[in-house]
Amino acid sequence: MRVATQEAQETLKVPPSIPDVLYAGHGVVRLEDLEGPKFDPERAITMAEYLGEIGLRIATTPRETSARDRALGLYRQDFQRAEPHSLTPGLYFPIGDYREHPKKLVVVITGGETELDRRDYPGIQPPSTGVAVSQEIYKEKLKNPAYYAIQIANNVELAHKNDLNVEGAEDLGGEAAIYGLFHRHELLDARDAQLLEQRSILAAVYKSVTEPDPKRIQNLEAFRLPAMVAIQDMVRIACKGLNYGTTQIRPTLNAVVSNINRSDKPGEWLARYSHMAIRYNDAVREKVNESIHGIVTEIGQQAEHAIHNIDRVYVDRKKSVTKQ
Repeated sequence: MRVATQEAQETLKVPPSIPDVLYAGHGVVRLEDLEGPKFDPERAITMAEYLGEIGLRIATTPRETSARDRALGLYRQDFQRAEPHSLTPGLYFPIGDYREHPKKLVVVITGGETELDRRDYPGIQPPSTGVAVSQEIYKEKLKNPAYYAIQIANNVELAHKNDLNVEGAEDLGGEAAIYGLFHRHELLDARDAQLLEQRSILAAVYKSVTEPDPKRIQNLEAFRLPAMVAIQDMVRIACKGLNYGTTQIRPTLNAVVSNINRSDKPGEWLARYSHMAIRYNDAVREKVNESIHGIVTEIGQQAEHAIHNIDRVYVDRKKSVTKQ
């Protein structure tokens, strides 16, 4: 009897709605979630055709118009929010812009010098323009490397004020600051490499849908999926930058999916969003590299403490270890 009841419950279980499935995937369509007939994602096909194949399987009901997609629960205002020109103000905050800055998950940062060339990375913003970034990147970036180094040095100096003379404590603090700065440098170097790889994928996707004679390419999923992750991450950050709540972010992400996969011109929509994401990638990399430049400068400022400390012998409770 219990088995029969369980089987009945499983039979009556309502599958999740299409918008719920998309939202669970952070607005990124996963092949394993698609309905309809199977297709071979590894066969040679143009990117626009590939997007259309996915669109046919997101929902059996086609999109009604450019301003309505009932299968995804989308209407005119959702598509208006998903327009690139509507999203851009949530990514960039020029000096003198007195809009309220987002306080949760997205922050606005400004910086100083960078060695990136605008000719190679045209999305670079002026140093005075704030760029909205993810919380992860904000935590990695140092807005003020000098202040960060001073904090570390002061803590170490206070901890050893009774063990060493003033000069010795300062040298030890400076050396500790260098270690902290090197660690943050490594994090930002890894982030810069990740962003550069992301940019190359976005550029390849953009080229694939803007070429006069699109080529048929195999295994497009290796390009589509990371490109869509980058685009939807950018869209989510822009929505946060515009102070949207969940009830606005969710349909905006899904409207991007509808534009790219269920419109009559999927390639053109992907070109627009990937171009926007390339420029945003440039802007974020600029801020990351500003921080790297500041860290290198500050390491140079602290270097004399490491030189003074090169022959110091550190003593713990059990044994003495001579620094190599």
